[in-house]
Amino acid sequence: MIGTAIKLTRVKFAITIEKSAIEKKALELGA
Repeated sequence: MIGTAIKLTRVKFAITIEKSAIEKKALELGA
């Protein structure tokens, strides 16, 4: 149970990082 929770947290964290990176790139391209 604990291992699954850690995996889910890592996945959510990775998705959040990817989204912020994409947003930064979009802002740089739009600027």
